[in-house]
Amino acid sequence: MLELQEDLQQLVDPISLIQRVADQVVDFVEGARGTLVGMIDESGDILYICGSGMYRPWVGLHITSEGSLSGLCVREDRVLESEETLIDARVDAEACRRVNTRSMVCVPIRRGSKCVGVVNVASTAPNAFSDDDVRLLSEITEFVSVVVVASAELSGSARRLLAAVSEGMARPSTVLDSSGTSRRVASFVGNVLSPAAQRHRQDRSVVESIVEHRAIELYYQPIVDLRDRRVFGVEVLSRIWEEPYHPPDYWFSLADSVGLGLEMEMMAIEHALASREQLAPGLRMTVNASPSTMQSPRLRETVCGAVDPERIVVELTEHVGVDDYDVLLAARDALRRCGVTVAVDDAGTGISSLSHILRLQPELIKLDRELITGVDGDRARRALVESLVKFAGDTGSLVIAEGIETAEELDVLTGLGVPLGQGYFLGMPVPLGELPADLRA
Repeated sequence: MLELQEDLQQLVDPISLIQRVADQVVDFVEGARGTLVGMIDESGDILYICGSGMYRPWVGLHITSEGSLSGLCVREDRVLESEETLIDARVDAEACRRVNTRSMVCVPIRRGSKCVGVVNVASTAPNAFSDDDVRLLSEITEFVSVVVVASAELSGSARRLLAAVSEGMARPSTVLDSSGTSRRVASFVGNVLSPAAQRHRQDRSVVESIVEHRAIELYYQPIVDLRDRRVFGVEVLSRIWEEPYHPPDYWFSLADSVGLGLEMEMMAIEHALASREQLAPGLRMTVNASPSTMQSPRLRETVCGAVDPERIVVELTEHVGVDDYDVLLAARDALRRCGVTVAVDDAGTGISSLSHILRLQPELIKLDRELITGVDGDRARRALVESLVKFAGDTGSLVIAEGIETAEELDVLTGLGVPLGQGYFLGMPVPLGELPADLRA
C-alpha cells in the first residue's frame, strides 16, 4: 500500500503546477529576470518551493519573515516593490546580494482572508519594474493565489481519497476491497488531473534511481597538446546503460524535464572528481555543466573544495539558453577565484555560440566537431578555424579542436596553430582502467 500511496502523491504533486506559475510570471513581466514562489512554513519563515529564470538555482532557500520584503508582503498582505534593494531598509540586503537582486516586486498568495505565501519577482537591475508592471502583478494576485492554493488542496484531497481506499482494503466487505481496485482509483485521479502525469512519474522514478545508485559509467578521453603531443588532460564523459539505451544527452535532458537536472549533473561531476586521485599527477580533468548547474552554489562548493582546483576544467554546455548572463558571469568569476578553468563547448556552430564566447571570455574554447570534420578538404572551415585561433590568442584563450578522426585533419589543424585537440584519432573514450598507464597514478 505504501508504494500505491507514493505513486498517487507523485501523480498529484502540486509543485509542477506552481512551477508553471513561476515560469509564466517571468514571461509576463518585461523587466523580470527571475521568480521565486515561497510559502510560509511551520516556523513562520518563508521557504521558496519553485523558481524560474535566473533564480531557479535558489529553490529551497529559507528566509526569515522579519527583515525581508517577502515577509513584509505576507504580514501586510499587499503587493510591495523595492526599486533598489541595496538602500531599502525593508529588504534583507545580504540575502539580495547572495541572489544578485537589485529590484523586486512581491505579490501575496492568499488562502481566503489569510496570506500564506509570496511570489517574488526580481531583477539584477535597479528600477527594473514600471508602474504598469506593478499594476499588472496586482491584477493577477487573486488568480495566482487560486492556482497555488488550489493545487495544494487538490493534492490533499487526492491523499484523503487514497486514505479512504486504504481503509476500504482493510474491510473486505466494502466495494474497495482489492489492490487492483485501489490502483484503478489512483490511475483515475492521476489521469483526470493530468494525462501526462503518469509518464512524468515514471520518468522521474527512472532518473531518481540513476542518481541514487550512481548508475553511470565514466569514460575518459585524452585532450592532447598538438604542439608536443603530450596529454594536456582528460574529459570525463558519462555513459548510462539503462534499457532501452539512449545517448547521455537524452538522460540529462530527461532529468532536467522532471526537475532533477542539477541532481543528475552533480552526481556525474562528484563521481568524476572522486576518481581524480587515480589519474597521473598534473593531469587536468574536464567536467561538463549546464548554465543552471554552473550557477548553483553546490557546483562552486564541490569544485572549489576539491584538491588542486586549478587542475579542474568546468566545460559549459549550452544546450539550453542562458536566462541571465550577469548571474552566469558572477558564477564564472567565483570559479576563477578558486583556480578553476572555464571552457565553452560547441564554438563555431552559429552566431549564438560566438556571442556566448564574447560574453563569457573563457580560458578554453572548444571547436565543435561539425567545424572540424573534413577541415582538410574545406577552405571555408580552415578559414574559420584560423580566425578563431587568432581570436583566442588575442584574448588570452586556448582552442581545443574536438572530433579529430583522421591524420589529415590533425595535420591541417596543427598547421593552423590549433594548440589542443581531442578525438578518436588521438584517443578513444575508455573506462579508467583502460587508459594508458602513464595517464594513471
